[in-house]
Amino acid sequence: MWNAALGHRSPRHSSRYGMWMKERSENNIHLSDQHHGPVDLLIGADVAGKLLTTGNKLLSSGSSAIETKLGWTVMGRTRREKGDENTDPILQC
Repeated sequence: MWNAALGHRSPRHSSRYGMWMKERSENNIHLSDQHHGPVDLLIGADVAGKLLTTGNKLLSSGSSAIETKLGWTVMGRTRREKGDENTDPILQC
């Protein structure tokens, strides 16, 4: 999806797809925003590090779950499932 405000393509929301959804649920990782929509907030590197906690999990699907003071975020690429055409990277908060 092209994001004019950011001036580049931003990753599509993909919480509905992939095997990582089941794994996320099994690991008690609850995302604060599960709806597709425009970017509401950009957090700069000067602030992002202050929001991180000690919670993080490397998911077998290939992505990483990072706990922040705002909730969990999942990022990275997922491994392809047979017949899966979704190759978008995940970036979800």
